[in-house]
Amino acid sequence: MKRLMLIFMLLGLILALAACVPTKEPPQEPVQLPEEKYPVDAWCVYWDENSVAAAQADNIDKLILFACIYSEDGSVYIPPQLEKLHSSLEGRSGGTYLSFVNDVMYENGKTVQKSTDFLEQTLKNEQSRVRCAEDMADLAQSWGCEGFEVDFENMARGKDLWEPYLEFVKTAWQIAEGRGLGCRVVLGSSFPIDKYDLPVGPEYSVMCYNLYGTHSGAGPKADMAFLNKTAQKFAAVPGLHFALANGGFIWGKDGVVRSLTAWEAEHLAYEQKADVRRDADSGAMYFNYHEGKEKRTVWYGDELTLALWRGKLAESLNSDVQIDLWRLE
Repeated sequence: MKRLMLIFMLLGLILALAACVPTKEPPQEPVQLPEEKYPVDAWCVYWDENSVAAAQADNIDKLILFACIYSEDGSVYIPPQLEKLHSSLEGRSGGTYLSFVNDVMYENGKTVQKSTDFLEQTLKNEQSRVRCAEDMADLAQSWGCEGFEVDFENMARGKDLWEPYLEFVKTAWQIAEGRGLGCRVVLGSSFPIDKYDLPVGPEYSVMCYNLYGTHSGAGPKADMAFLNKTAQKFAAVPGLHFALANGGFIWGKDGVVRSLTAWEAEHLAYEQKADVRRDADSGAMYFNYHEGKEKRTVWYGDELTLALWRGKLAESLNSDVQIDLWRLE
């Protein structure tokens, strides 16, 4: 509790200092949160070779391999890089989970992310739900994983998908439990928790990011108001994990939006001699620069941003919180 109170005090002090910085000067950061390696569950993505080295950190509880997708016939498609990632992590101490997302790879090479067609075909009858969940369990077991993760998104854009989705979650948990596997489920912050009860059993993780991104104009992945609202919305879910995201995006008026890691953002700011500032409302970093005649805006989260966000969640719930990290970089 003393540690939690210290986090609250430093959180308020840092944000107050950031808010008081004159707009013509970059913000100063004379106060740092305690350097503590709190345990996290973290996603390790197959497209970033740096994530393999980061996966060796001793504060990672569950390492989540991201991710298996699907072929157009509904069978699991395993990206070759994911198999390579799994092989490179053999012998790592600590639990490993295998994630499944509703992206679909078509024969012509086209990929549809967060496919509602896949959800319609898979969730709406019991036989296909069971088959899908068994495929997850089979692959997790064959890879020697501790469990698997369901990361299906876009239910709201489909037709009447919430109830069959929750039936699938229940089925996935029952199959996992029968095999001695863990089952975790990723929820979007927009999940209608006021209308539906979550099945008991799985471990749930709510995404506390995507406030701004490829779908919007420039801004932070999360801010304090968004974090407080999300924490309060899901406060009644026992054992809930809160997923925070590092890195950020580059926006341009030409409509181009690109993702980048925190290191890439800091390196870009150094190259461009940019005036980097910390936003008082979010704790995130931002700066502007030019590519030729085109103005670009960058927002990203660094280690201090993540510490501030964790502190805000803890403050909102008046308790310590379990953090998941998207993603290792």
